[in-house]
Amino acid sequence: MCAEHELVIGKSVFPHKRIHKTTWVSPNYTAVNQRDDLCISRKFRRTLLDVRVMRGADASSDHHLLVGKLQLKLKQSGSCAARSVKYNINSLKDPFITQQFSIVTRNKYQALQDMQDPSNPTDKSWDSLKKVWTEASEEILGRKRQHGKAWISKDTISKVILKRSKKENLN
Repeated sequence: MCAEHELVIGKSVFPHKRIHKTTWVSPNYTAVNQRDDLCISRKFRRTLLDVRVMRGADASSDHHLLVGKLQLKLKQSGSCAARSVKYNINSLKDPFITQQFSIVTRNKYQALQDMQDPSNPTDKSWDSLKKVWTEASEEILGRKRQHGKAWISKDTISKVILKRSKKENLN
């Protein structure tokens, strides 16, 4: 096996109490075992900070949740280019906002044409046009907000609630 592809078993590296190592408990709570492991490439061994068992997670299983902490340092690639700004163009579906946006851009373009100089190079003209567009977009449309995706679905949450209620009825 290549040195790059050798694996390190993470759970065996960190000293913990037995209660934080036990990943499986028998249904009658008499036998415990360390059945689950976290494997990581030897190349990334230094990024693994800790591996332990989280016994409080309710996963409808006789296995406990095994959690590993990683700290990965990433190198910055290339130059720090300015991030592109995304505007909320969905608001242009509203006719009032569309009309307001067109009026503002027309007025700003008209002001640019009045100031236009025939000796002005094209690059400066482009920069001024871009400035007009971004100012109007910022003023009328606003920036687009990024919403994170839910990490757990509503269906899963309802199943967990149902399981908990059944568990409480048994006790």
